[in-house]
Amino acid sequence: MPGLNLKAAQWEQQHKTHVEEYLRQIEALYDVASDELIRLGMGYKYQPNTGRLFAFSSNKSRSKQADASLSSFRNKLSTIITAGITSEWFFANDKNDSWVKQLFDNPKKGWMLHNLGALEAFQRRTTYGHNLSERVWSIAKQFERHIELSLSIGISEGRSAADISRDVRVYLNEPDKLFRRVRNAFGNLTLSKVAQAYHPGQGVYRSSYQNAMRMARTEINSAYREADSIRWQQLDFIVGYEVKTSKSHVQWLAKFWYPRFKKGRAPLEICDAMEGKYPKSFKFIGWHPNCKCYAVPIIANEGTDRDFWEEPLNEVKDVPDNFKRWVEDNTERIEKAKNLPYFIGENKKHFNDSLFINRDAV
Repeated sequence: MPGLNLKAAQWEQQHKTHVEEYLRQIEALYDVASDELIRLGMGYKYQPNTGRLFAFSSNKSRSKQADASLSSFRNKLSTIITAGITSEWFFANDKNDSWVKQLFDNPKKGWMLHNLGALEAFQRRTTYGHNLSERVWSIAKQFERHIELSLSIGISEGRSAADISRDVRVYLNEPDKLFRRVRNAFGNLTLSKVAQAYHPGQGVYRSSYQNAMRMARTEINSAYREADSIRWQQLDFIVGYEVKTSKSHVQWLAKFWYPRFKKGRAPLEICDAMEGKYPKSFKFIGWHPNCKCYAVPIIANEGTDRDFWEEPLNEVKDVPDNFKRWVEDNTERIEKAKNLPYFIGENKKHFNDSLFINRDAV
């Protein structure tokens, strides 16, 4: 069959560049919102010597300004993420359109669908029972609490608004520093009163900023992968795909994974364990939040003397053996998990039915 120049790595790099641009927008949003809330907070007559923490709600007239600022923050954060989801959905379709046009001068109409109904469904989807708007609201509440704690510390130390603003930029990346200073200044009892901020729950960062970045990256990436997955189902000449790790994966392992296992040999990280060729009926949009793995489609009879419409010699009909080993090795852990990973819920036929009794996959 005629060769198809996928340029998969180039498309993937462009996608990553787009994602990083949306993350920069979120970073800028945090900078502006932090400065605005700190300026508002400095206008309060907060008295640290009372032992109470600063709260925007302590002044009814000024709290309305804080509420308006936080509402604006929520709306802008939601807008950035939604724009990223929509943009990368269309970018994935542009990529697939270009592949179809390489092979066909007059492609089938069904091969050029952008599946806008599926995009709308993706935007409405829930994760852990919460839609995008609800998750943004939680992030904004966490952000508000971090600003209040930062003002409590900063004002008690006589720091200026500019100093507190610089402190906040540090705390957003290193939240433990903030909580240590709260404990040192106000004691463990006061820290226990903000337990929800200190212990936000499993899989949730103590930093609003880190949670926002992870959510944005995950949602935008997932939209891109979902658009791919749906298109590949519709393209007869695609007979499977290969999941690969990103170029930065080795560095990530060295920095974050291997140091966790100082004693003994580190187990395979899930991205390494799941690499391989999958049938296109298997839905891949990432193995975990922040997943940077990507998929490359397998074209029917590529590299052979056969045409794509002939019986494919290279169709992928089953998941790789390493995937099956991972499932076998982790069945007990999956059964005990409160919520199932999204990739399990979307590919139930590859797992034991017992995993889905009275369970919600996310």
